Amino acid sequence: MTERELELLIEVRAAVQGGRAARVRELAGLSQAEVAALVGVTPAAISRWEAGERRPTGPRAVAYGRVLRRIATGLAGAPA
Repeated sequence: MTERELELLIEVRAAVQGGRAARVRELAGLSQAEVAALVGVTPAAISRWEAGERRPTGPRAVAYGRVLRRIATGLAGAPA
């Protein structure tokens, strides 16, 4: 795991734990199924991560972190 991937892993776990991951997804108007397809996991996995039932791990957690960053960046650049 690279240093950048480690940063993403830490970031995504904090986002999930604090509820920010679900809020970002919802603000963007994306479903769990849509995010799951981008990450390469099932919608149930996203649901469990967002509910705090499971903790994202490995390459899929890094992919989830990348998706959340892209969504958040898109929201930050969107007109109010």
